[in-house]
Amino acid sequence: EYQGLWNAMGVPMVDAQGRILGVLEIGNKVGRSPFTAQDERLIKVLASHAYTSIKHCRVYEATLAKVDGTKHILRQVVTLVKQVAVSFPQTLEYASAYGAIVDSTCQVLGCLRGTLYVGLGGAHRQWMAYDRDGKQVKERCCQTAARVMETGTLMNNTKVPRNECSSNPTAIPATTTTDDDLKDAKMMVAPITLVDPLHLQGTVVIGALQVEGGFGQEFTAQQEELLQLLAGTTSALLDIM
Repeated sequence: EYQGLWNAMGVPMVDAQGRILGVLEIGNKVGRSPFTAQDERLIKVLASHAYTSIKHCRVYEATLAKVDGTKHILRQVVTLVKQVAVSFPQTLEYASAYGAIVDSTCQVLGCLRGTLYVGLGGAHRQWMAYDRDGKQVKERCCQTAARVMETGTLMNNTKVPRNECSSNPTAIPATTTTDDDLKDAKMMVAPITLVDPLHLQGTVVIGALQVEGGFGQEFTAQQEELLQLLAGTTSALLDIM
């Protein structure tokens, strides 16, 4: 018992799963009158608002921590760009730099796999692909990456409805689903562009930065912005190289 407390009422703060996260308690009602049913309804509303405020604060703190981690990784990317700039007149291990780019991108976006496509130039557009270890990828360019490098537009396949037949009864279902189709459905790819040095067009696509999510993972708008930011950083790096 609390000294000087003549009456009190408490209400639990409960989350969506029914877990009690705290208690909102009031006491010593003015006039020493007992708490009424109306008082009980009011404190329940206040407890609900209090829980919502606490939840938002926790989300905000978690977001700040994630942003701090992202800033640290982005600083590593900037450091890499500076290292490449210093090493430019010397012998440069391109594969190592490519691997560092992909690895940093995967860390920022929380992905296990990523690929960097680099254009070889020439009349026929050809691309070399590298993974996060800096190893050249032997498999052919995925359909999504090919379209991104053709259109110069980011594509996020995790936001594309995977079964249009369910919402469109007149649609003709696909006869087969290949491994490439399933793999492409987990892709997000951003183009790497540079200003056209010949001024024949605004920008030219010199590569692409690709990440692959896990099963059921959907890349958010914030992750799209991060990938575009990293693609821009990569553009500056490739221009130096």
